[in-house]
Amino acid sequence: MLTQPTGVTPTLFKTAATIASISAVHHIYYGFAELYPAWNLLPSKPQRAARTGWDYMNVSYAITILLNLKWARNQGPGGIEEEGMLAAMVLGGVVEGWRSLRNGEYLPLIAFWGIPGLSLAGAILKQYT
Repeated sequence: MLTQPTGVTPTLFKTAATIASISAVHHIYYGFAELYPAWNLLPSKPQRAARTGWDYMNVSYAITILLNLKWARNQGPGGIEEEGMLAAMVLGGVVEGWRSLRNGEYLPLIAFWGIPGLSLAGAILKQYT
Protein backbone atom coordinates (compact mmCIF):
# COMPACT_ATOMS: atom_id res chain seq x y z
CA MET A 1 0.00 0.00 0.00
CA LEU A 2 1.34 3.43 -0.94
CA THR A 3 1.44 6.01 1.78
CA GLN A 4 1.50 9.75 1.32
CA PRO A 5 4.44 11.61 2.84
CA THR A 6 3.55 13.58 5.93
CA GLY A 7 5.15 16.52 7.67
CA VAL A 8 5.98 20.11 6.91
CA THR A 9 7.69 19.61 3.54
CA PRO A 10 4.77 18.03 1.65
CA THR A 11 2.38 20.45 3.35
CA LEU A 12 4.34 23.41 1.97
CA PHE A 13 4.18 22.00 -1.56
CA LYS A 14 0.46 21.19 -1.24
CA THR A 15 -0.20 24.69 0.08
CA ALA A 16 1.70 26.18 -2.86
CA ALA A 17 -0.37 24.07 -5.28
CA THR A 18 -3.63 25.08 -3.58
CA ILE A 19 -2.79 28.78 -3.62
CA ALA A 20 -1.68 28.51 -7.26
CA SER A 21 -5.03 26.88 -8.11
CA ILE A 22 -6.97 29.67 -6.43
CA SER A 23 -4.74 32.27 -8.07
CA ALA A 24 -5.31 30.70 -11.49
CA VAL A 25 -9.08 30.94 -11.08
CA HIS A 26 -8.76 34.57 -10.00
CA HIS A 27 -6.38 35.27 -12.89
CA ILE A 28 -8.89 33.90 -15.43
CA TYR A 29 -11.80 35.75 -13.83
CA TYR A 30 -9.93 39.06 -13.66
CA GLY A 31 -8.93 38.74 -17.30
CA PHE A 32 -12.50 38.27 -18.49
CA ALA A 33 -14.09 40.74 -16.07
CA GLU A 34 -11.61 43.61 -16.16
CA LEU A 35 -8.85 43.34 -18.72
CA TYR A 36 -10.49 41.94 -21.84
CA PRO A 37 -13.07 44.77 -21.93
CA ALA A 38 -10.29 47.35 -21.53
CA TRP A 39 -8.14 45.67 -24.17
CA ASN A 40 -11.03 45.82 -26.64
CA LEU A 41 -10.33 49.55 -26.82
CA LEU A 42 -6.79 48.91 -28.12
CA PRO A 43 -5.80 48.44 -31.75
CA SER A 44 -5.82 44.77 -32.78
CA LYS A 45 -2.06 44.08 -32.60
CA PRO A 46 -1.50 45.39 -29.04
CA GLN A 47 -4.80 43.77 -28.02
CA ARG A 48 -3.61 40.35 -29.23
CA ALA A 49 -0.23 40.79 -27.56
CA ALA A 50 -1.82 41.69 -24.23
CA ARG A 51 -4.28 38.79 -24.35
CA THR A 52 -1.63 36.30 -25.41
CA GLY A 53 0.70 37.23 -22.55
CA TRP A 54 -2.11 37.24 -20.01
CA ASP A 55 -3.59 33.96 -21.19
CA TYR A 56 -0.23 32.20 -21.35
CA MET A 57 0.25 32.88 -17.66
CA ASN A 58 -2.34 30.14 -17.14
CA VAL A 59 0.21 27.67 -18.55
CA SER A 60 2.63 28.79 -15.84
CA TYR A 61 -0.04 28.22 -13.22
CA ALA A 62 -0.70 24.71 -14.53
CA ILE A 63 3.01 23.84 -14.46
CA THR A 64 3.37 25.29 -10.97
CA ILE A 65 0.38 23.32 -9.67
CA LEU A 66 1.50 20.03 -11.21
CA LEU A 67 5.11 20.35 -10.07
CA ASN A 68 4.11 21.21 -6.51
CA LEU A 69 1.78 18.22 -6.35
CA LYS A 70 4.60 15.98 -7.58
CA TRP A 71 7.02 17.52 -5.10
CA ALA A 72 4.54 16.94 -2.27
CA ARG A 73 4.62 13.21 -3.12
CA ASN A 74 8.40 13.06 -3.64
CA GLN A 75 9.44 15.37 -0.79
CA GLY A 76 10.73 18.02 -3.20
CA PRO A 77 12.33 18.56 -6.59
CA GLY A 78 14.28 15.63 -7.97
CA GLY A 79 17.21 16.16 -10.28
CA ILE A 80 18.77 19.18 -11.87
CA GLU A 81 15.83 19.74 -14.24
CA GLU A 82 13.26 20.14 -11.48
CA GLU A 83 15.66 22.17 -9.37
CA GLY A 84 16.13 24.40 -12.42
CA MET A 85 12.36 24.78 -12.75
CA LEU A 86 12.11 25.80 -9.11
CA ALA A 87 14.97 28.27 -9.58
CA ALA A 88 13.21 29.74 -12.63
CA MET A 89 9.96 30.10 -10.64
CA VAL A 90 11.76 31.83 -7.78
CA LEU A 91 13.92 34.14 -9.91
CA GLY A 92 11.05 35.05 -12.24
CA GLY A 93 8.85 35.69 -9.22
CA VAL A 94 11.45 37.97 -7.65
CA VAL A 95 11.69 40.10 -10.80
CA GLU A 96 7.96 40.31 -11.54
CA GLY A 97 7.10 40.72 -7.87
CA TRP A 98 9.46 43.67 -7.60
CA ARG A 99 7.77 45.28 -10.61
CA SER A 100 4.35 44.75 -9.03
CA LEU A 101 5.52 46.16 -5.72
CA ARG A 102 6.96 49.27 -7.39
CA ASN A 103 3.63 49.81 -9.17
CA GLY A 104 1.63 49.47 -5.96
CA GLU A 105 0.03 46.18 -7.06
CA TYR A 106 0.14 43.89 -4.05
CA LEU A 107 -2.23 41.01 -4.88
CA PRO A 108 0.10 39.56 -7.55
CA LEU A 109 2.77 39.18 -4.87
CA ILE A 110 0.92 36.07 -3.72
CA ALA A 111 1.72 34.44 -7.06
CA PHE A 112 5.14 36.01 -7.56
CA TRP A 113 6.59 35.65 -4.06
CA GLY A 114 4.21 33.55 -1.96
CA ILE A 115 3.88 30.44 -4.12
CA PRO A 116 7.56 30.18 -5.11
CA GLY A 117 8.53 31.00 -1.52
CA LEU A 118 6.53 28.06 -0.20
CA SER A 119 8.07 25.77 -2.83
CA LEU A 120 11.57 26.99 -2.03
CA ALA A 121 10.98 26.53 1.71
CA GLY A 122 9.84 22.97 1.05
CA ALA A 123 12.91 22.25 -1.06
CA ILE A 124 15.24 23.69 1.59
CA LEU A 125 13.54 21.73 4.38
CA LYS A 126 13.93 18.56 2.30
CA GLN A 127 17.69 18.93 2.75
CA TYR A 128 17.36 18.88 6.54
CA THR A 129 14.76 16.18 7.10
